[in-house]
Amino acid sequence: MQLLPAENKTIKKPESPANEGHASSQLTVPKPVAGSVHAFGLIPEEYRELFSMFRFVRPYWKVFLFTAVLLVLSSVTSLIFALMVGDLLDAANLHLEGKEPVHLRQNITFIATVLVGCSVFQCVLTLSTVICSGWVGSQSMRDVRFEIQARLLELPMAYHDNTFASELPGRVATDIILLREILIEAIPNLFPQILILFGSLTLVWVTSFKLTLALVCSVPPLVILVMRMSQTFRNLAERVQDENANCNRITRENLQNIATIKAYANETLEQHSYMKALKLMESAVMAARYAHARFLSIQTAAMQSTVLLVLWYGTYLLMNKELTIGELTRFMFLSLFIRNAIIGFADLYVKLQRAVGGTKQIRSVLVESKEPSGEFRLKGRIRGEVAFEQVYFYYPSRPDTSVLQDISFAVNPGERIALVGQSGSGKSTLMSLLLRFYDPTEGRILIDGKNIVAYNIHDLRHQMAIVPQEVLLSAGTVAENIAYGKPGASQQEIEYAARQANAHEFIECFPDGYQTLVGERGTQLSGGQRQRIAIARALLRDPAILILDEATSSLDSKSEVLVMQAMDRLVTGRTSFVIAHRLSTVRDADRILVIQAGRIVESGNHDQLLTNPNGAYAKLLELQGMIHGEQQ
Repeated sequence: MQLLPAENKTIKKPESPANEGHASSQLTVPKPVAGSVHAFGLIPEEYRELFSMFRFVRPYWKVFLFTAVLLVLSSVTSLIFALMVGDLLDAANLHLEGKEPVHLRQNITFIATVLVGCSVFQCVLTLSTVICSGWVGSQSMRDVRFEIQARLLELPMAYHDNTFASELPGRVATDIILLREILIEAIPNLFPQILILFGSLTLVWVTSFKLTLALVCSVPPLVILVMRMSQTFRNLAERVQDENANCNRITRENLQNIATIKAYANETLEQHSYMKALKLMESAVMAARYAHARFLSIQTAAMQSTVLLVLWYGTYLLMNKELTIGELTRFMFLSLFIRNAIIGFADLYVKLQRAVGGTKQIRSVLVESKEPSGEFRLKGRIRGEVAFEQVYFYYPSRPDTSVLQDISFAVNPGERIALVGQSGSGKSTLMSLLLRFYDPTEGRILIDGKNIVAYNIHDLRHQMAIVPQEVLLSAGTVAENIAYGKPGASQQEIEYAARQANAHEFIECFPDGYQTLVGERGTQLSGGQRQRIAIARALLRDPAILILDEATSSLDSKSEVLVMQAMDRLVTGRTSFVIAHRLSTVRDADRILVIQAGRIVESGNHDQLLTNPNGAYAKLLELQGMIHGEQQ
């Protein structure tokens, strides 16, 4: 296949039969633009995405609905309380005026009893509401956290290549708080607030339509204020999240690179860098707080002015005998309810804007497409026959840079293939394609004669194992790290794999043996010990296809001998690919593929490649100072 040079090449989704069933992880499905309106013109897309998070509340809908009922009852109780307070004062006023109808004192006692009952009932409702909403919130937010974690594990490598994926854990905790505020606290209060608002408006209209007109006229300015500041709140919420994520990133990188920082005595430099990031975050937080404080101050001034206006006009009506003191008191109580309802709507809108801005990233994770997988299920062990056919590859994050060009070779079952070449030549990328971390931009990869994209991705990877150059172990026990290759393995299986990997001897020397904690990232073990743990893990998996990615490049001579012995046992009887810089480790390979600038330039075993003294393999040997020994 002849192609244009990389700089003139246009990347497009393959349409050839060779790519049938291909579900490229490099193709991004366009998403609706934030702020766009739904097809029916009712709800903006960003709000629909946020409200879709209610699916996490759905499993607990009975308790959620019960909480909503409690809130409605609380609202009704508040309205009854306001009415009865007015009746109580009117009854007292009749007594002061000497107009005591029959059973007046009994009525006053009854009204007082009802008011006390309302207060006690309100306390019970408040306690029950807090408990129920807290339970729903903890359960649903737990599910949100789990789905975020699960989705991150299921997303393709192309997604994890970007910087945001590593920053996401730092955002989740804050985002969960925002989601809880809007889904569990704010939204359920919407319907009771509506009931309070319209119920109070109805009652104040019945009480005095003149005062009601004065009250209603003061509402529009507050609505205009909320609408004008909504975008500001959203932008500031996004800025706070970004700056907070940046601080978390710096902390994580400093801890990961602590040895390098200390070796270069750059503690002060990193401290200054972190302080700069903290100041930027502080600036963003203070800007958000200042905007919120400004909003609250204007809101408070507006509402207090409304109360004063109502009180002044109500006093005027009271003096003109158009209103009783009980009706004025009732009106003031109801006015406060209306005020609180309007403030509640404003607060809900502010929280909605903050939630839309602050949770945008985690919502984007939850709607990302999972890693592509074929439907063909493997029933047994594959033979391990591998073929690359005219494979071209460009990383999704670097679409203008060619990584692999016209790669074609075939591997028989059980064959040992060595991949050599300078750093950046594309050796590890080839293995990433074999593991299906990425899909070829063009061409195809066959395993046992079937296109790799047709296989169920998990079935396929269960047939493979990799021993990387830098082994990162989990912060568990030695046994748990070995058993990672075969979850549920017995202790006998774990120990047998460790013996085969030359790891059993040093493990038994630990005070706790196989139950020894290896520390975060395996820091309690040496490089050679971690490599042998990784080999034991691969042996326990018993893969049909094995990948060894420069597994001995950073070991001392003694550790290298032990690891090489274990690797010889590991590669026996299975198709294996060995990526190596130390060419002494690949002499026994059945075939050596020499890769330069993403192309295979030579192929053959060690002796065959040395017959060409001007070849790429011979030059690599010369660079390593080995050619003289070969000639001897």
